[in-house]
Parts: sequence; structure tokens; C-alpha cells
Amino acid sequence: MNITRRQLRRLIIEEVKLVLAEKKRGKGCADTPKGCTRRSSDGTWYILNNKKGGMWRKGFKTKKKALAQLRVPGVHKG
Repeated sequence: MNITRRQLRRLIIEEVKLVLAEKKRGKGCADTPKGCTRRSSDGTWYILNNKKGGMWRKGFKTKKKALAQLRVPGVHKG
């Protein structure tokens, strides 16, 4: 398969936009009714980073376990 410079440039720009959008995802999530926990397509739960955006921790089997991680003493030291 041959790809032109124009097509390559378009693909790179689209990919960069996706990466930048992923980093911002979750920013300010604590102020939303949904909170900072989300369910991924494979059924596990993950926690978004409220301050910087993006994913903070992932791989929780239940929402309850993800929320329990947020209540662990020492997690929110500033």
C-alpha cells in the first residue's frame, strides 16, 4: 500500500489530536455528577485524574473497589 505525504500528514495530525484529547479527558471530573470513575469497554473500572486529566489508576473489577481506592489514607496528600 502506498501512502502520499498528504495522507501521512493528515493521519499524524488526527493521531496527535486524539492523544491531546486523551490527556485532557477527566480534567475537572470531580465537579460532575458522574464523578471520576468510569467503566472501560472490557468491563473493568478506572479512575480519571481530576487535576491533570487522563487516567490515574485502572484495572478495578468493580466500581466499589475503585471508589475505595480514593478513600485510602495518604492518597490525597498535597
